[in-house]
Amino acid sequence: MGSGTWLPLLFTLGALWGVGAREMQLGILGEPTLLQIPLKFQERTEEFGEASWKKTMEGSQKKTILLKISGGNATEYERERMRFHRGNFSLEILNTSRDDERLYEYSVSKRQEEELWQIQLKVFEPVANPNILILHRELSNGSCSLSLLCTSERGDEVSYSWDSQNNGTRGICSGNGRVLNVSYSLRNASVRCVCTARNRVSSRDVAFDSSQCGSEQRVVGELERFVGELERFVGEFGRFGYIWRFHQDHIRGKATGYIRVLGVCRDRDGRFEVCQNGGYGPS
Repeated sequence: MGSGTWLPLLFTLGALWGVGAREMQLGILGEPTLLQIPLKFQERTEEFGEASWKKTMEGSQKKTILLKISGGNATEYERERMRFHRGNFSLEILNTSRDDERLYEYSVSKRQEEELWQIQLKVFEPVANPNILILHRELSNGSCSLSLLCTSERGDEVSYSWDSQNNGTRGICSGNGRVLNVSYSLRNASVRCVCTARNRVSSRDVAFDSSQCGSEQRVVGELERFVGELERFVGEFGRFGYIWRFHQDHIRGKATGYIRVLGVCRDRDGRFEVCQNGGYGPS
Protein backbone atom coordinates (compact mmCIF):
# COMPACT_ATOMS: atom_id res chain seq x y z
CA MET A 1 0.00 0.00 0.00
CA GLY A 2 1.89 3.09 -1.19
CA SER A 3 1.62 6.81 -0.67
CA GLY A 4 -1.81 6.85 -2.26
CA THR A 5 -3.22 4.44 0.31
CA TRP A 6 -6.52 5.53 1.79
CA LEU A 7 -9.46 3.38 2.75
CA PRO A 8 -12.48 5.67 2.97
CA LEU A 9 -15.69 4.71 4.70
CA LEU A 10 -18.10 7.42 3.61
CA PHE A 11 -20.59 8.98 5.97
CA THR A 12 -21.74 11.66 3.53
CA LEU A 13 -24.22 14.01 5.14
CA GLY A 14 -24.76 16.26 2.14
CA ALA A 15 -22.78 18.47 -0.16
CA LEU A 16 -24.98 21.53 -0.64
CA TRP A 17 -23.30 24.91 -0.55
CA GLY A 18 -22.71 25.87 3.07
CA VAL A 19 -23.46 22.36 4.39
CA GLY A 20 -20.53 20.19 5.49
CA ALA A 21 -19.84 16.58 4.56
CA ARG A 22 -17.59 14.08 6.33
CA GLU A 23 -15.84 10.82 5.63
CA MET A 24 -13.95 8.35 7.78
CA GLN A 25 -10.49 7.46 6.52
CA LEU A 26 -8.07 4.81 7.74
CA GLY A 27 -4.35 5.55 7.93
CA ILE A 28 -1.49 3.09 8.41
CA LEU A 29 1.00 3.81 11.16
CA GLY A 30 4.44 4.67 9.74
CA GLU A 31 3.21 5.02 6.16
CA PRO A 32 2.04 8.00 4.07
CA THR A 33 -1.64 8.96 4.18
CA LEU A 34 -3.26 11.00 1.42
CA LEU A 35 -6.15 13.29 2.39
CA GLN A 36 -8.22 14.00 -0.72
CA ILE A 37 -11.20 16.21 -1.51
CA PRO A 38 -14.04 15.58 -4.00
CA LEU A 39 -13.90 16.99 -7.51
CA LYS A 40 -16.58 19.57 -6.65
CA PHE A 41 -14.30 21.12 -4.00
CA GLN A 42 -11.39 21.13 -6.44
CA GLU A 43 -13.47 23.01 -9.00
CA ARG A 44 -14.67 25.57 -6.47
CA THR A 45 -11.12 26.12 -5.25
CA GLU A 46 -10.09 26.87 -8.82
CA GLU A 47 -13.06 29.21 -9.21
CA PHE A 48 -12.83 31.18 -5.96
CA GLY A 49 -9.13 30.82 -5.10
CA GLU A 50 -9.66 30.90 -1.31
CA ALA A 51 -9.33 27.67 0.69
CA SER A 52 -7.51 26.07 3.62
CA TRP A 53 -6.62 22.78 5.29
CA LYS A 54 -7.03 22.64 9.09
CA LYS A 55 -6.86 19.98 11.79
CA THR A 56 -8.55 19.65 15.15
CA MET A 57 -9.42 17.08 17.80
CA GLU A 58 -12.96 15.73 17.79
CA GLY A 59 -15.11 17.98 19.95
CA SER A 60 -12.40 20.65 20.32
CA GLN A 61 -12.93 24.31 19.41
CA LYS A 62 -9.23 24.87 18.63
CA LYS A 63 -8.11 24.45 15.02
CA THR A 64 -4.60 24.46 13.54
CA ILE A 65 -4.08 25.79 10.01
CA LEU A 66 -1.97 23.40 7.95
CA LEU A 67 -2.21 25.14 4.59
CA LYS A 68 -3.82 28.28 3.25
CA ILE A 69 -4.67 29.10 -0.38
CA SER A 70 -5.23 32.74 -1.28
CA GLY A 71 -5.30 34.22 -4.73
CA GLY A 72 -4.10 30.92 -6.14
CA ASN A 73 -0.98 30.90 -3.94
CA ALA A 74 -0.47 28.23 -1.28
CA THR A 75 1.23 28.74 2.09
CA GLU A 76 2.30 25.51 3.84
CA TYR A 77 2.79 25.56 7.62
CA GLU A 78 4.04 22.00 8.25
CA ARG A 79 6.20 21.30 5.21
CA GLU A 80 8.48 18.94 7.14
CA ARG A 81 5.57 16.61 7.88
CA MET A 82 3.12 17.18 5.05
CA ARG A 83 3.19 17.61 1.27
CA PHE A 84 0.64 19.64 -0.65
CA HIS A 85 -0.38 18.39 -4.12
CA ARG A 86 -1.40 21.38 -6.21
CA GLY A 87 -2.94 19.25 -8.96
CA ASN A 88 -5.92 18.16 -6.84
CA PHE A 89 -5.42 20.18 -3.61
CA SER A 90 -4.83 17.00 -1.59
CA LEU A 91 -2.65 16.93 1.51
CA GLU A 92 -0.27 14.03 2.17
CA ILE A 93 0.94 13.08 5.64
CA LEU A 94 4.44 11.76 4.95
CA ASN A 95 4.87 9.49 8.00
CA THR A 96 1.59 8.81 9.78
CA SER A 97 1.80 8.79 13.58
CA ARG A 98 -0.68 8.24 16.41
CA ASP A 99 -0.90 12.00 16.87
CA ASP A 100 -2.23 12.34 13.32
CA GLU A 101 -5.47 10.66 14.36
CA ARG A 102 -7.56 13.81 14.18
CA LEU A 103 -10.37 15.56 12.37
CA TYR A 104 -9.16 17.30 9.18
CA GLU A 105 -11.12 20.04 7.49
CA TYR A 106 -10.89 21.50 4.00
CA SER A 107 -12.83 24.72 3.51
CA VAL A 108 -13.58 26.77 0.41
CA SER A 109 -14.57 30.41 0.90
CA LYS A 110 -16.90 32.50 -1.23
CA ARG A 111 -17.25 35.95 0.30
CA GLN A 112 -19.14 35.44 3.57
CA GLU A 113 -19.97 31.78 2.83
CA GLU A 114 -17.84 28.72 3.50
CA GLU A 115 -18.19 25.10 2.48
CA LEU A 116 -16.53 22.33 4.47
CA TRP A 117 -15.26 18.85 3.68
CA GLN A 118 -14.20 16.94 6.81
CA ILE A 119 -12.08 13.80 7.12
CA GLN A 120 -11.89 11.87 10.39
CA LEU A 121 -8.59 10.00 10.29
CA LYS A 122 -8.20 6.81 12.33
CA VAL A 123 -4.67 5.38 12.52
CA PHE A 124 -4.01 1.63 12.69
CA GLU A 125 -0.78 -0.27 13.24
CA PRO A 126 -0.64 -3.11 10.66
CA VAL A 127 -0.40 -6.68 11.89
CA ALA A 128 3.00 -8.37 12.03
CA ASN A 129 3.65 -11.79 10.52
CA PRO A 130 1.86 -14.24 12.84
CA ASN A 131 3.43 -17.29 14.48
CA ILE A 132 1.90 -20.59 15.56
CA LEU A 133 2.76 -22.12 18.92
CA ILE A 134 1.84 -25.67 19.96
CA LEU A 135 0.01 -25.44 23.30
CA HIS A 136 -0.72 -29.15 23.57
CA ARG A 137 0.16 -32.20 21.50
CA GLU A 138 -1.04 -35.78 21.97
CA LEU A 139 -0.38 -38.88 19.90
CA SER A 140 -2.85 -41.73 20.36
CA ASN A 141 -3.90 -44.71 18.21
CA GLY A 142 -2.36 -43.31 15.06
CA SER A 143 -3.97 -39.90 15.39
CA CYS A 144 -2.67 -36.50 16.44
CA SER A 145 -4.53 -34.00 18.60
CA LEU A 146 -3.22 -30.45 18.80
CA SER A 147 -4.05 -27.16 20.47
CA LEU A 148 -2.49 -24.37 18.41
CA LEU A 149 -2.07 -20.73 19.41
CA CYS A 150 -1.74 -18.07 16.71
CA THR A 151 -0.15 -14.76 17.71
CA SER A 152 0.88 -11.52 16.04
CA GLU A 153 3.22 -9.32 18.05
CA ARG A 154 1.95 -6.05 16.59
CA GLY A 155 -1.26 -4.59 15.25
CA ASP A 156 -4.38 -2.74 16.38
CA GLU A 157 -7.70 -4.54 16.78
CA VAL A 158 -6.32 -7.84 15.46
CA SER A 159 -8.69 -10.73 14.78
CA TYR A 160 -7.71 -14.32 14.00
CA SER A 161 -9.23 -16.99 11.79
CA TRP A 162 -8.21 -20.49 10.70
CA ASP A 163 -8.65 -22.33 7.44
CA SER A 164 -6.96 -25.03 5.38
CA GLN A 165 -4.78 -24.78 2.29
CA ASN A 166 -6.40 -28.01 1.06
CA ASN A 167 -10.08 -28.16 0.17
CA GLY A 168 -10.32 -31.76 1.35
CA THR A 169 -9.37 -30.83 4.94
CA ARG A 170 -11.12 -27.45 5.16
CA GLY A 171 -13.48 -28.54 7.94
CA ILE A 172 -10.63 -29.80 10.12
CA CYS A 173 -8.89 -26.43 10.23
CA SER A 174 -11.87 -24.06 10.29
CA GLY A 175 -12.19 -21.75 13.26
CA ASN A 176 -12.13 -18.23 14.66
CA GLY A 177 -10.00 -16.86 17.47
CA ARG A 178 -6.40 -17.38 18.50
CA VAL A 179 -6.69 -21.03 19.55
CA LEU A 180 -7.48 -23.95 17.25
CA ASN A 181 -8.09 -27.50 18.51
CA VAL A 182 -7.52 -29.98 15.72
CA SER A 183 -7.30 -33.77 15.44
CA TYR A 184 -6.35 -35.86 12.42
CA SER A 185 -4.88 -39.21 11.37
CA LEU A 186 -1.08 -39.35 11.08
CA ARG A 187 -1.59 -41.03 7.72
CA ASN A 188 -3.02 -37.76 6.43
CA ALA A 189 0.17 -35.81 5.72
CA SER A 190 -1.64 -33.17 3.68
CA VAL A 191 -3.24 -31.27 6.58
CA ARG A 192 -1.97 -27.67 6.50
CA CYS A 193 -3.88 -25.34 8.79
CA VAL A 194 -3.46 -21.65 8.01
CA CYS A 195 -3.91 -18.89 10.57
CA THR A 196 -4.75 -15.41 9.28
CA ALA A 197 -4.23 -12.36 11.48
CA ARG A 198 -5.98 -9.26 10.19
CA ASN A 199 -7.22 -5.82 11.04
CA ARG A 200 -8.84 -3.05 9.03
CA VAL A 201 -5.65 -2.10 7.15
CA SER A 202 -3.66 -5.33 6.78
CA SER A 203 -3.72 -9.11 6.70
CA ARG A 204 -0.98 -11.73 7.24
CA ASP A 205 -1.08 -15.52 7.40
CA VAL A 206 1.08 -18.45 8.41
CA ALA A 207 0.68 -22.21 7.78
CA PHE A 208 1.16 -25.07 10.24
CA ASP A 209 2.67 -28.23 8.80
CA SER A 210 0.94 -31.37 10.08
CA SER A 211 4.24 -33.29 9.93
CA GLN A 212 5.30 -31.41 13.08
CA CYS A 213 3.02 -33.63 15.12
CA GLY A 214 5.47 -36.50 14.88
CA SER A 215 8.67 -34.49 15.16
CA GLU A 216 10.73 -33.98 18.30
CA GLN A 217 10.59 -30.19 18.59
CA ARG A 218 12.39 -27.87 20.96
CA VAL A 219 9.49 -26.53 22.97
CA VAL A 220 11.84 -24.67 25.32
CA GLY A 221 12.93 -22.48 22.42
CA GLU A 222 9.33 -21.92 21.34
CA LEU A 223 8.27 -20.85 24.82
CA GLU A 224 11.17 -18.46 25.25
CA ARG A 225 10.45 -16.90 21.86
CA PHE A 226 6.76 -16.42 22.61
CA VAL A 227 6.85 -15.78 26.35
CA GLY A 228 5.98 -12.11 25.82
CA GLU A 229 2.82 -13.02 23.94
CA LEU A 230 1.99 -15.81 26.37
CA GLU A 231 2.03 -13.35 29.27
CA ARG A 232 -0.78 -11.43 27.61
CA PHE A 233 -2.61 -14.62 26.66
CA VAL A 234 -2.37 -16.05 30.18
CA GLY A 235 -3.44 -12.79 31.73
CA GLU A 236 -6.81 -13.06 30.00
CA PHE A 237 -7.69 -16.21 31.97
CA GLY A 238 -6.89 -15.44 35.58
CA ARG A 239 -4.78 -13.66 38.16
CA PHE A 240 -3.89 -16.25 40.77
CA GLY A 241 -0.60 -17.98 41.49
CA TYR A 242 -0.04 -20.85 39.12
CA ILE A 243 -2.42 -19.85 36.33
CA TRP A 244 -1.53 -21.86 33.30
CA ARG A 245 0.74 -24.81 32.51
CA PHE A 246 2.01 -25.94 29.15
CA HIS A 247 2.23 -29.76 28.88
CA GLN A 248 4.28 -31.28 26.10
CA ASP A 249 4.08 -35.10 26.08
CA HIS A 250 6.59 -36.07 23.47
CA ILE A 251 9.69 -33.96 24.11
CA ARG A 252 12.25 -36.14 25.85
CA GLY A 253 15.35 -35.15 27.77
CA LYS A 254 18.60 -35.99 26.04
CA ALA A 255 19.46 -39.69 26.44
CA THR A 256 17.23 -40.03 29.50
CA GLY A 257 13.98 -41.48 28.20
CA TYR A 258 12.15 -39.12 30.54
CA ILE A 259 9.52 -36.54 29.75
CA ARG A 260 10.26 -32.87 30.40
CA VAL A 261 7.28 -30.96 31.81
CA LEU A 262 7.40 -27.24 31.03
CA GLY A 263 5.26 -24.38 32.17
CA VAL A 264 4.64 -20.68 32.37
CA CYS A 265 4.60 -19.67 36.03
CA ARG A 266 3.91 -16.53 38.02
CA ASP A 267 6.42 -15.77 40.78
CA ARG A 268 5.73 -14.04 44.12
CA ASP A 269 6.13 -10.62 42.52
CA GLY A 270 3.48 -11.44 39.92
CA ARG A 271 5.93 -11.78 37.04
CA PHE A 272 5.71 -14.57 34.47
CA GLU A 273 8.62 -16.85 33.60
CA VAL A 274 9.35 -20.07 31.75
CA CYS A 275 9.70 -22.77 34.37
CA GLN A 276 10.07 -26.53 34.83
CA ASN A 277 7.55 -28.07 37.21
CA GLY A 278 8.20 -31.35 38.89
CA GLY A 279 11.50 -31.85 37.05
CA TYR A 280 11.34 -35.07 35.05
CA GLY A 281 9.03 -38.02 35.18
CA PRO A 282 9.16 -41.48 33.65
CA SER A 283 7.88 -41.81 30.09
